[in-house]
This record gives sequence, structure tokens and C-alpha cells, in this order.
Amino acid sequence: MSPTTSTGTAATIAPAGQAGGAKTMNRDKLLMLVATAARMGVGMLTFVVMAHSLDPAAFGVLATAIAYAAFVSVVSDYGLGISALRLASAEPERAGEIVTHAMVTKLLLSALVAVVFLGGAAVLRPAQLGIYAMALVGCLTYAFGDLQMIAARARQRFDVEAVIVTTTSVVIMLLVGGTALLTHSTVLTAAAFMISRIIYLVTSGIVLRRWLGIAIGWRCSVEDLKAMLARSSTYAVDAILTTLSSQVDVLLFGAVLAAHDIGIYQSGARLVQVIMPFAVALATVYMPTLAAAALNSQPEVFRQNSRRINIEFTALAIIGTLGFIIVGPVFTKLVYGSRYDALIPLWRGFGVFVMLRMGGACYGIQLSALGFIRTRITAQIASVAAFVVLAAVALPHYGLPITSWLLAGASVPSTLVLWFAMFRDERSDASALWSLVVMAAVSIACVII
Repeated sequence: MSPTTSTGTAATIAPAGQAGGAKTMNRDKLLMLVATAARMGVGMLTFVVMAHSLDPAAFGVLATAIAYAAFVSVVSDYGLGISALRLASAEPERAGEIVTHAMVTKLLLSALVAVVFLGGAAVLRPAQLGIYAMALVGCLTYAFGDLQMIAARARQRFDVEAVIVTTTSVVIMLLVGGTALLTHSTVLTAAAFMISRIIYLVTSGIVLRRWLGIAIGWRCSVEDLKAMLARSSTYAVDAILTTLSSQVDVLLFGAVLAAHDIGIYQSGARLVQVIMPFAVALATVYMPTLAAAALNSQPEVFRQNSRRINIEFTALAIIGTLGFIIVGPVFTKLVYGSRYDALIPLWRGFGVFVMLRMGGACYGIQLSALGFIRTRITAQIASVAAFVVLAAVALPHYGLPITSWLLAGASVPSTLVLWFAMFRDERSDASALWSLVVMAAVSIACVII
């Protein structure tokens, strides 16, 4: 069956390896940036409204629940997203089938992790069990929705994702933000968070079926399930460690800091984290072309796109870093108010973290396309280990004021490991060197000035 557009005409599916043309690439980047801007805007505005409407302690409870649930959701992803995208990009005509197998696999894994997560919450946070349960359902359903999108991405139909995400983002913003603003209730806000994510999952499934003719089912043979698990196993470790390295701060601080302090920290950290979807958007656009070039032995095509991604990630890193350092303190005063004054000294550390994380994402996506997952795993282990050591040494003495700098410092090892691996490969572009030099110079300047 030929996929169709919303007007009923047949959609043209270009092979992933032919998606590297300038016009196509620029169009795809624009569409993904629109979708990501919607995600980012919703995430930022929603959490700002939540922090503004709830006191720091209440916000800390809800934000911590969502952070723990998001991490558990990534565990159940088992690397299925990147594995399925890589395979579907090479065989776009099988995108629906591949995503179906990934969805069934995730469903089984989600059931297992949900039992463990809710059991732990019942023992450790019994008074907040309902909040943790709703956060988990919300994160899992949103992840299922994102997994479905791979079918559209593999077929280069980024316009479909842009429409779905932009539309549902408005619903999420109104539902979650409105509930927090009107009720000032942590429980009701958590319920709105869960319901809004379910809406996203249902909407994405309906649109994919009607517009592209892609039916994401729930049937998968035992053989297909085993094959999907085997293909995703290496990516699973990488995905879990990637998320752990980016959320280990909240996971650790949530267990150590008081609810008030974690609320202060999260009110800034959540805003900083919204820049990372831009990295995901650019990576999503480049991944099919990079993966196809690597799999089809086209080093020059890979090198050309490597140069583009190095330039764009470096520019985005600088803009994001300076933006948070300059605007962050002003934003805190105007929006959060005096209750969150302790957040102001944290912005410089957050800014440096953005620079380093964007650098790591830049080199990491290229390594994923090349299949160098072990290097990514090594980098993530180094980052997590560095954070734990730094936190153990500094957190007891300095408390909340040192938290953002711990985050930035722990990102240094992983960024250097990823860069070195990418720079050594013969398919890398010379721009990898100057991109690291520029980002390092800006980071050092932010620390010194």
C-alpha cells in the first residue's frame, strides 16, 4: 500500500541515502526545528508555570517524580529508538513493520520496569505513590508516541511529525500549565501531565495511519521479538547511560537534597535541558543520511554531513550557553520571584554544561551512525563516574551552590572521549578539531569571567 498525504495523494519515499541534498536537508531541518521548538516551548513554559504556581518544595516533589519516571522509561526503550531508526532508514519500505516490532518489545519491557518502579516508590515514597504512578504513565506513553514517529522519520516525512507535535504541544501546554496555574495542586498537575501524554500517543497513531498509511500494530512473533532485542542490546546500554549521564544530577540530588533545594535546582535545570531537543532534532535529520553513508561505504557523503553537523552544533552550543548565562538571572527575577533567588548563582555552571553537552551530542551522533556504540558507552560511563566522584567530594561541603558546576565538570570526560574517537576515524571532517577548540575556548571564558 502506498503511503498517502492528508490530501490523499501518494507520498514519495526517497531512500535515506539520497536525502543529503541541500534543499531536502534544509527543509527537513526546518521541519524538525519547528517540531522541536514546539516541544521545547511546551516543556519550558509548562515547567515555568509549574514552578511559579507551586512552592519550591512541592515543585521539587513533582519534578523529581517526573525525572525518575523519565529515566525508567528510557530503560524500557532498550535502545529501540536508535536501533529501529537506523534499520528503517536503510529499509524505509519496512518502516511500519520495524516500528511495530519495536513497539511490542517496548510494551513488554515497560510492564517489567513499571512493576519495579512502582514497588520501589511504594516502599520509599508511599505518600507520593500516586504522583509517581501518574508521572510514569505519562513518560511511558510519550515514549511510545515518539517511537511511532520513527516510521515517518525513516520515510523522510518530517512534515507529518511537525504537524503532530505542534498540534499536541498546544494541548499539553494548556492542559498541564492551566491545571497548575488554576489549582496549585501537585496531584492534579501530575494527573494533567499523564492525560496530556496519552493524548499525544493516540493522536500520533491516528495521524500516521490516515496520512501515511502506516499502521502501527501490536503483533510480533517470538523470532522478531528476539531479533529486535538482539539488535537493540548495544544501543540499550548506550541509551541508558546517555540518559543517566544527563539526569544523574536529578536522580542523585533528589535523594540527597531537601525538597526545597531540589525544587530550586530543577527550576533551572529543566530550562537548561530544553536545549537538548534541538540536538535531537538536528541528529534526527542527519541520522538517516549519516547511517546510509556509513552502511553503503560512502565516506565523502558522510564527511560532508559531518562538516555540517559540526558547524551547526557549535553555533547552537554558543548561542545556548550565552543565552542562559545572560538571560537566566533576569528571568529568575521576573518570572520566578524572590522565592527562587538561590537559583541565580547557578546559571553560569548551567551555561557551561550546555556547551559541553552539545559538543558531546555533536560527536556522539556521528559515532552512532558509524556503529561505534562502545565508544559512546565508555564516554557515558566516564561522565557518570566523574559526576558521582565530584558530587561525593563537593556536595557535602558546598550544597546547592555547587550543583550546576558539578554537572558541567562531569561532562568534560565524555565530550573529550567522543571527540577523540570521532577525530581519529578516517571518515571524520577536519571541522571536528576547530569545533572542539571553539567550544573549549568559550567554556573557559565563561568560567574565568
